[in-house]
Amino acid sequence: MKIRTIFPTLLGLLVLAGPTEASNPDEVAERVRGLIQASNAQDVDSILASTTEDFRWMMVKGDRVEVEVDGRTDLESWLHAYYGATPGARSEIGEVLVDGSYATTIETMHWSTPEGDERKQSATSVYHVNDEGLIRAVWYFPAQGPADGPATGGE
Repeated sequence: MKIRTIFPTLLGLLVLAGPTEASNPDEVAERVRGLIQASNAQDVDSILASTTEDFRWMMVKGDRVEVEVDGRTDLESWLHAYYGATPGARSEIGEVLVDGSYATTIETMHWSTPEGDERKQSATSVYHVNDEGLIRAVWYFPAQGPADGPATGGE
């Protein structure tokens, strides 16, 4: 199956699986921005407080979806390992587009290799925010951009 078929199908399923009442778009977008800010500050407690107990972080790989993180406890362990391995990692996001309780954005990650070389890559992500304003799930699509080359300016 081609991505042109998979992506609209996945988004359609996400809409069908969501709550019947639309959330406030500004609040949904702010939740996503807040999660990125907490991540850049490596504030694990704030990240955990912004997610549901049954939070899931999923990677979309072609026509498959793999669960990377399942639950807050798993998220906490994953975050500590990630920040330990990439202490200078930071993210920037573009415009946050909201449809009901779902938001999508393009995230650009920046980090340094152990040799001190700057790296970056971008990826599309979709967030589901529940009726209480907590992030219930994140779907992360394959990274784009020069992950194996030096970072360039302009962002």
